[in-house]
Amino acid sequence: MARATSHSINTLGAKLPASRPGEDGHAAAYSERVPVKITLSWTPLRLGMGAGAVAHRDWAKAASRPSAPFALAGGFANMLADDDPERVLANLGPNAGQIALAKRGFVQELVGSQRDEIIRHLRLLSPRDRRLRFGAPKTDASIDEYVHGIDFARDKVFGIFEPDLALTGVAHLALVVGREAAELGLSVVSDHRRKGYGYALLECAKLHARNLKYKKLCMHWLAENQVMFHLARKAGMSVVTEYGEADGHVALGG
Repeated sequence: MARATSHSINTLGAKLPASRPGEDGHAAAYSERVPVKITLSWTPLRLGMGAGAVAHRDWAKAASRPSAPFALAGGFANMLADDDPERVLANLGPNAGQIALAKRGFVQELVGSQRDEIIRHLRLLSPRDRRLRFGAPKTDASIDEYVHGIDFARDKVFGIFEPDLALTGVAHLALVVGREAAELGLSVVSDHRRKGYGYALLECAKLHARNLKYKKLCMHWLAENQVMFHLARKAGMSVVTEYGEADGHVALGG
């Protein structure tokens, strides 16, 4: 059995306006459009590459040829590395620079296999920043213990990567079944602050907690952490300060 399926793609490349002739020295590569992904698939035969399997393969090749002149040459944009500029340009054309800038600060969900990257991120924090993040001093060993104790099957962890693949921001959304509130802790390395990364991580956590039917999002921090006061108020949190510590919460509705 063989079939072709298609769906529209609501990508960043589709949303950016097409470059016009003379902009950045390039002619317009894209016109206003709705991209469509076409997937060709078939059920393989149990007997391996028999005549039927060859026919299916040939059908897929023949079906793909008419669309080849209109296809992007570089592959999926999110799988292209910054050190492969020819494929990036082939895929994104004159919009490549705009998309590269927009991808900075893009929040991704992290998984258990990325624990080492999270550890490297947290170890980059200064002793003061570690104390502000966790509310108490943290050694490298205690950071390792904390990260290895994260339950990725229950909690959500989000990160922001730089173009060099360095993990510069991390948010840990702690989720407990049966509780109305989810709790968030986040950190951004000092060299990459004032870029909106902390707020992007906070808003992503709010959205996920709301989608998981939690009623409130809570945060706890030391009162000397003025950055967290700024983020909490920007996110609409109610804040209470007492005995050198602060608690913030925001209703998620639903």
